[in-house]
Amino acid sequence: MTVLETHRLDVGYGKHTVLSDINLTVNEGSFTALIGANGSGKSTLLRTLAGAQRPLCGSILFSGRKMEQLRRSELAKNLAMVFTDRTGGGGLSVRETVEIGRHPYTGLLGRLSEEDHRIVHEAIESVGMGALKDRLAGTLSDGERQKVMIARALAQDTPLIILDEPTAFLDVAGRIEITALLRRLADAGKAIVLSTHDVSSAIAAADNLWIVDKTARQLISAPRDAAIANGLPDKAFPGLHFDKTTYSFLL
Repeated sequence: MTVLETHRLDVGYGKHTVLSDINLTVNEGSFTALIGANGSGKSTLLRTLAGAQRPLCGSILFSGRKMEQLRRSELAKNLAMVFTDRTGGGGLSVRETVEIGRHPYTGLLGRLSEEDHRIVHEAIESVGMGALKDRLAGTLSDGERQKVMIARALAQDTPLIILDEPTAFLDVAGRIEITALLRRLADAGKAIVLSTHDVSSAIAAADNLWIVDKTARQLISAPRDAAIANGLPDKAFPGLHFDKTTYSFLL
């Protein structure tokens, strides 16, 4: 089943087009890795897909419905987002922060049901933050806060999760852990779209690649194995060569 598709989508700011004529399809149970050089438009694309900024042209559809036809509450049940923006500490605990992910389902009073509490608990445990569930977010490290944001997205329980550099503040072990978690979620039926500089791990876990060709200002979409066989990852980082054995870029 298709959960997200775009038709002739242009993204950018004002009159400045960053990427154009983007035609994408994301199916349930898939893991898509978005790779490209800094400044190539990855974050701009993901923010546009998530509704955080308006497209310059074209359309975005969720399960066959255009984004502009969805109320905010409906969009929140279709899509969860984790961006690179550093999160403020505030006075909320880890558990209370993750509970925010249940708000699309709680109605006007915002009361959590027993099922809501179960989902929140499972989301916290899945990112390894169970022991810190009562800690204030402001006392956490950057990496711990990022895990909390991922848990909040999981608690939102949407068919699609878009993540922009979710492992940016994590150490090597944390990056491997989160990538493995996202792979398991895809295997369980979620659609995962991930932008990351941890290219080796992401490509190893991915079913599909979105490759930003910064020179041509184009986005190339292909199944991972076909993309690698045709040398498409080389277009992401001009001057580097993609090694098919290690899934890494070399000089």
